[in-house]
Amino acid sequence: MKKLCFDKEINKPIFIQLSEFIEDDIMLGIFKENTKIPSINELAMIYNINQATALKSVNQLINKGIVYKKRGIGMFVCKVACTTLQNRYKQQFLDMVRNMKKIGITNDEIINMLKNTGGNYSV
Repeated sequence: MKKLCFDKEINKPIFIQLSEFIEDDIMLGIFKENTKIPSINELAMIYNINQATALKSVNQLINKGIVYKKRGIGMFVCKVACTTLQNRYKQQFLDMVRNMKKIGITNDEIINMLKNTGGNYSV
Protein backbone atom coordinates (compact mmCIF):
# COMPACT_ATOMS: atom_id res chain seq x y z
CA MET A 1 0.00 0.00 0.00
CA LYS A 2 1.38 3.33 -1.03
CA LYS A 3 1.71 6.08 1.54
CA LEU A 4 -0.13 9.14 0.28
CA CYS A 5 -0.75 12.49 1.84
CA PHE A 6 -4.28 13.68 2.34
CA ASP A 7 -5.20 16.86 0.53
CA LYS A 8 -6.53 19.20 3.19
CA GLU A 9 -7.12 21.94 0.61
CA ILE A 10 -10.05 20.17 -1.03
CA ASN A 11 -13.51 19.83 0.41
CA LYS A 12 -13.35 16.05 0.62
CA PRO A 13 -13.31 14.31 4.00
CA ILE A 14 -10.27 12.21 4.87
CA PHE A 15 -12.35 9.02 5.10
CA ILE A 16 -13.43 9.49 1.47
CA GLN A 17 -9.86 10.20 0.37
CA LEU A 18 -8.71 7.03 2.13
CA SER A 19 -11.41 4.90 0.51
CA GLU A 20 -10.35 6.33 -2.86
CA PHE A 21 -6.69 5.43 -2.12
CA ILE A 22 -7.77 1.84 -1.43
CA GLU A 23 -9.93 1.79 -4.57
CA ASP A 24 -6.92 3.01 -6.58
CA ASP A 25 -4.78 0.22 -5.09
CA ILE A 26 -7.43 -2.30 -6.11
CA MET A 27 -7.58 -0.94 -9.66
CA LEU A 28 -3.76 -0.98 -9.86
CA GLY A 29 -3.68 -4.62 -8.74
CA ILE A 30 -1.93 -3.90 -5.45
CA PHE A 31 -4.91 -5.52 -3.72
CA LYS A 32 -6.24 -8.37 -5.84
CA GLU A 33 -9.65 -10.00 -5.47
CA ASN A 34 -10.11 -12.05 -2.31
CA THR A 35 -6.92 -10.61 -0.77
CA LYS A 36 -6.86 -9.00 2.63
CA ILE A 37 -6.56 -5.25 2.96
CA PRO A 38 -4.92 -3.61 6.01
CA SER A 39 -6.92 -3.69 9.23
CA ILE A 40 -8.53 -0.60 10.74
CA ASN A 41 -5.63 -0.33 13.19
CA GLU A 42 -3.06 -0.70 10.40
CA LEU A 43 -4.76 1.94 8.26
CA ALA A 44 -4.88 4.30 11.22
CA MET A 45 -1.15 3.79 11.82
CA ILE A 46 -0.12 3.97 8.14
CA TYR A 47 -1.99 7.21 7.54
CA ASN A 48 -1.70 8.67 11.04
CA ILE A 49 -5.47 9.04 11.38
CA ASN A 50 -8.07 8.21 13.98
CA GLN A 51 -9.34 4.62 14.00
CA ALA A 52 -12.91 5.92 13.65
CA THR A 53 -11.92 7.64 10.39
CA ALA A 54 -10.31 4.44 9.08
CA LEU A 55 -13.41 2.46 10.10
CA LYS A 56 -15.71 4.92 8.33
CA SER A 57 -13.60 4.57 5.18
CA VAL A 58 -13.68 0.77 5.22
CA ASN A 59 -17.41 0.74 5.97
CA GLN A 60 -17.92 2.92 2.93
CA LEU A 61 -16.06 0.35 0.81
CA ILE A 62 -18.14 -2.45 2.32
CA ASN A 63 -21.36 -0.56 1.54
CA LYS A 64 -20.22 -0.05 -2.07
CA GLY A 65 -19.53 -3.77 -2.47
CA ILE A 66 -15.78 -3.24 -2.93
CA VAL A 67 -14.61 -5.12 0.16
CA TYR A 68 -16.24 -7.65 2.46
CA LYS A 69 -15.67 -8.51 6.09
CA LYS A 70 -14.80 -11.91 7.51
CA ARG A 71 -15.60 -11.68 11.17
CA GLY A 72 -12.47 -12.06 13.28
CA ILE A 73 -10.23 -12.35 10.22
CA GLY A 74 -10.33 -9.01 8.41
CA MET A 75 -11.52 -7.24 5.29
CA PHE A 76 -11.01 -8.65 1.81
CA VAL A 77 -11.37 -7.37 -1.75
CA CYS A 78 -14.60 -8.58 -3.37
CA LYS A 79 -14.38 -10.74 -6.46
CA VAL A 80 -16.22 -8.12 -8.51
CA ALA A 81 -14.43 -5.07 -7.06
CA CYS A 82 -12.56 -4.12 -10.24
CA THR A 83 -15.65 -4.52 -12.40
CA THR A 84 -17.73 -2.51 -9.92
CA LEU A 85 -15.15 0.29 -9.90
CA GLN A 86 -14.74 0.27 -13.69
CA ASN A 87 -18.49 0.55 -14.15
CA ARG A 88 -18.66 3.42 -11.67
CA TYR A 89 -15.80 5.27 -13.39
CA LYS A 90 -17.44 4.77 -16.79
CA GLN A 91 -20.71 6.18 -15.45
CA GLN A 92 -18.90 9.17 -13.93
CA PHE A 93 -17.22 9.80 -17.28
CA LEU A 94 -20.55 9.64 -19.13
CA ASP A 95 -22.09 12.02 -16.58
CA MET A 96 -19.19 14.42 -17.13
CA VAL A 97 -19.64 14.26 -20.92
CA ARG A 98 -23.38 14.96 -20.50
CA ASN A 99 -22.54 17.99 -18.34
CA MET A 100 -20.01 19.21 -20.92
CA LYS A 101 -22.71 19.03 -23.58
CA LYS A 102 -25.10 20.97 -21.33
CA ILE A 103 -22.65 23.87 -21.29
CA GLY A 104 -22.23 23.78 -25.05
CA ILE A 105 -19.06 21.77 -25.56
CA THR A 106 -19.34 19.87 -28.83
CA ASN A 107 -18.48 16.22 -29.48
CA ASP A 108 -15.49 17.35 -31.57
CA GLU A 109 -14.22 19.53 -28.71
CA ILE A 110 -14.58 16.63 -26.26
CA ILE A 111 -12.70 14.30 -28.62
CA ASN A 112 -9.94 16.89 -29.09
CA MET A 113 -9.64 17.35 -25.34
CA LEU A 114 -9.22 13.61 -24.92
CA LYS A 115 -6.69 13.38 -27.76
CA ASN A 116 -4.68 16.29 -26.38
CA THR A 117 -4.18 14.84 -22.92
CA GLY A 118 -0.87 13.42 -24.15
CA GLY A 119 -1.15 10.45 -21.83
CA ASN A 120 -0.99 12.55 -18.68
CA TYR A 121 -4.75 12.24 -18.16
CA SER A 122 -5.38 15.87 -17.37
CA VAL A 123 -7.75 17.83 -19.58
